[in-house]
Amino acid sequence: MTEKTEIDEIAAKLAEKELEEVLKNIGKITEIDELAVKIVSIRKKPLLVLYWHDHDECYISSGNEAIVYKELRKNLDTSFNNIDVLIHTHGGNANTSYLVARAIREFAYNVTFLIPEKATSGGTLIALSGNEIMFGHCARLSSIDYQLDINSDNEARTSTYLKHFLSFTKDVMTTLDEDMKEPTGVEKVMIQEMVKELGTEHIANTYRLNGLSKYYARQCLKYAFPRKEQTDQRDDIVDMLTDDTPSHSAIIDYDVAKSLLLPVTKMPLELSDVTKELIAKLSEASELYEVCELMADEKSRYPFVKYYPALASTEEEKIDGQS
Repeated sequence: MTEKTEIDEIAAKLAEKELEEVLKNIGKITEIDELAVKIVSIRKKPLLVLYWHDHDECYISSGNEAIVYKELRKNLDTSFNNIDVLIHTHGGNANTSYLVARAIREFAYNVTFLIPEKATSGGTLIALSGNEIMFGHCARLSSIDYQLDINSDNEARTSTYLKHFLSFTKDVMTTLDEDMKEPTGVEKVMIQEMVKELGTEHIANTYRLNGLSKYYARQCLKYAFPRKEQTDQRDDIVDMLTDDTPSHSAIIDYDVAKSLLLPVTKMPLELSDVTKELIAKLSEASELYEVCELMADEKSRYPFVKYYPALASTEEEKIDGQS
């Protein structure tokens, strides 16, 4: 065998391998699309899929709102649409989360958010803009108190932590003062140590940005609770999702969400299974960088954003009297 023949055979094998990879990728994308279309057929309405991979580098970040807007604008030309939005994310930037919610509402009069597994932190903020939130089995939302470092599990970076810490120091002071029969000053010492460790700027920013999350949440809730007399109800929900949760990672499942009087329902078993299967396929493809590709900085990753129209046999639902 000549050297040229050997090179040709190697090249042929490489080309065949590349073709196999391409076909494999097409197969995965097709599986994703097939599952999404199955959801459309079950729900009989258009579907927007918003998927951020669970890895830290794939989170709701600046610019994501433009991706969502372009995908919707490419497919819709009115705001009188009734659509489902399937969302999976561990959160991200509050500003972008709010803008994603606004982009969706620019094109939809009525929105149902489908939560197969989780839409936490910024994902919860987006879901609050829905007219309805449907929970898959064991799905969850979370607190929306602001976290300065979204890639950190350090609860000290949230306003909820600071609030509970202050409550803790007060309880310690009360207990010690009662035991010692005189003021101990322990509360002052503990607060001074906290400020020394975290810094005044960090503490001030945490409370300021938590106020921002509250503001956005109130705006998003106006879609489900639009009347002026529902202002107190919106405020109560926001307080429960920020100041009154035990931690930033506190799970808001269907029962907790229902107790907060959020507009929630449970998915039927078939729908829950199909939506979870779609998330599993997206996760597999994302692990291989077939979806959620790297951005230009080669650190952050894009979300998977795709719109699926209503099936030809099901006319897209419109508001009565609108074309």
